[in-house]
Amino acid sequence: MKIDNSKFEGIDAETKIYQYRGFSEKERGLRGDFIFEKFIETRDIIYFFNLNEVKYVDNKHLDELKLKKGEVYITKNENDEIISIVINETTLNPVTNEIIETGTYFLSPENKIKVSAFSDRGIFKQAIAPK
Repeated sequence: MKIDNSKFEGIDAETKIYQYRGFSEKERGLRGDFIFEKFIETRDIIYFFNLNEVKYVDNKHLDELKLKKGEVYITKNENDEIISIVINETTLNPVTNEIIETGTYFLSPENKIKVSAFSDRGIFKQAIAPK
């Protein structure tokens, strides 16, 4: 984090710049594309189990995946069944609040799962406008 102090026409301003270096130095990008069998949700974490990799950048097999809630997007069909889940994850340096890395996970259920199986806490569900 960088703090920039300035003065203009007698007004003092303090600007906090959280990311002033480019992402070129940071690890970022796609983390994986998975099909999951089941999940467990807590207040701030979602666990996905029995994963099958469609594509994984680090070429590692995962049996389970633990992701923090926050930027979680669920897409559904007209029967309120989940088509896909996209989770963007950002890791900050706890001291400087600088972004260390970002990653995106794409998940699809192996079996039919209703959107209502997920809570509304930290999850953005697709809304379909009435006809």
